[in-house]
Parts: sequence; C-alpha cells; structure tokens
Amino acid sequence: MQLSQNTSTRQCVGIALYVEEQLRNVIDTCGCFSLQSGELTDMVNVAHLFVFIELVFEDTSTKEELGG
Repeated sequence: MQLSQNTSTRQCVGIALYVEEQLRNVIDTCGCFSLQSGELTDMVNVAHLFVFIELVFEDTSTKEELGG
C-alpha cells in the first residue's frame, strides 16, 4: 500500500518529535554528554548525516547512540 506524500510527511514529523522528546528526557537525566556529527557522501553522490552521542550518568554508567 502506497502512502500519500502528506501521510508520509506527518509520520516523519511524528517520529522526529518522538525522538527529540526521548533525547531531551535522557539528556535531562545524565550528568554530562558528548555530541559529534559528520557528513559522508557515498559513491552515487548522496549525502548522509550521522550523529553520535555519548551520555554519562550520575552513577557513572554510560550510554552511546549512533544515528544516521
């Protein structure tokens, strides 16, 4: 089943808002964090953004996430 452009856009916006909310919640609970980003261009000239975040919590536990 193919979705309309408006439906796809709404779903992407909804997912982005959910991810942002989850990230804000995690950052609020951590002691400190490191954020890195970069861009790659593949062999067919398509640019890809990647983001890496490392979080350190008050109990010295850590969490790492890579998104692309």
